[in-house]
Amino acid sequence: TKPFGPRAKLGYEVKVYTADVAGAGTKANVFVTLHGTKADSRRVQLSNNGENNFRRGATDTFTVRELDLGAIESLTLSHDNYSGFSERFDPAWYVEKVEVRAGGSAWAFPCRRWLAKDREDGKTKRTLYSRTAEACVQYKLLVFTGDR
Repeated sequence: TKPFGPRAKLGYEVKVYTADVAGAGTKANVFVTLHGTKADSRRVQLSNNGENNFRRGATDTFTVRELDLGAIESLTLSHDNYSGFSERFDPAWYVEKVEVRAGGSAWAFPCRRWLAKDREDGKTKRTLYSRTAEACVQYKLLVFTGDR
């Protein structure tokens, strides 16, 4: 039998790829929630002790410590639309993709969209689905034919 007590936490490595397009970077505060087959993480702010994260064309890596969430099927990525102290800083952010690794497993979450109030659909929050989850979606097609 297993001893009672607190369960060990896993380190989930979260890699965020900001696209290399004009205006893609953001100074907004960015948050992630991981959705696994066993549980969901808490909403976590992604920051690296004052580093300038989420710049155009950059890849930023963070560690999220959580109990075992199981296989990560999706994640919710968002920002607070904060633009800093100057109006010239646009909080819009273009995310290429997010990758998550933990315990020898890895998941990729394509995005290729803006998180911005003034671009595309105006959303600063998106739920991304892993390529493996997309591959598991089953469709049922029903076709009716006739001769008139």
